[in-house]
Amino acid sequence: MKFNFRNKESVNYFKELSLLSRHALTAAEYLEEVLKTFEAAMLGEYLVKMHEIEHQADVDKHEMLKKLTKEFLPPIDKDDLFLLSHDIDDVIDSIEEVLIFIDLQGIHEIHEEILSFANLIVQSCQQMNLAVETFEDYRKTEHLRAQLESVNRLKSKGKNHYIEALKTYYVTDRKPVEILIYTELLKRFECCTSNCKTVTNNLERIMIKNL
Repeated sequence: MKFNFRNKESVNYFKELSLLSRHALTAAEYLEEVLKTFEAAMLGEYLVKMHEIEHQADVDKHEMLKKLTKEFLPPIDKDDLFLLSHDIDDVIDSIEEVLIFIDLQGIHEIHEEILSFANLIVQSCQQMNLAVETFEDYRKTEHLRAQLESVNRLKSKGKNHYIEALKTYYVTDRKPVEILIYTELLKRFECCTSNCKTVTNNLERIMIKNL
């Protein structure tokens, strides 16, 4: 007598994670698009659309976790899949937080330093997404490692950009309150690239654990 412990409907959790990471990339690309053509009067509409992206990611994450609770033999440990889904969700939340902060602080001017950081977030999400999509073949470590290293470099670049942008603000003739606001905004940008690195750190940990 044979026992089948798999769900009748087989779930590809790697593809489920890839779907979540694509939501992160969509959010990053939308943030950059908004900041390139920024109009303060449009912030309400910007926030609605960004929240739609974040909400759809939440829906897909919860659907994946619902399937996971019924799964007997997932391809990797349940808790690893659970943590990865939340790490990716943190990336999306941190991107939305940038736009929320701009709205709360009534920011009307998007400087070149901010635009450059927005593009860096897009690059980080692109490489993170490639790493997540590559993860299904994690035994071919050379392909995955290339993506992990790319995200690591971009995270370091983000930290350097944060420091250099702060230097620019501190040496210019700006009001202290304005410097404080843009400092906090830059912190939120840096958090986005850092969260991408958290995802790839977790991918690397799981890869090593399962080799």
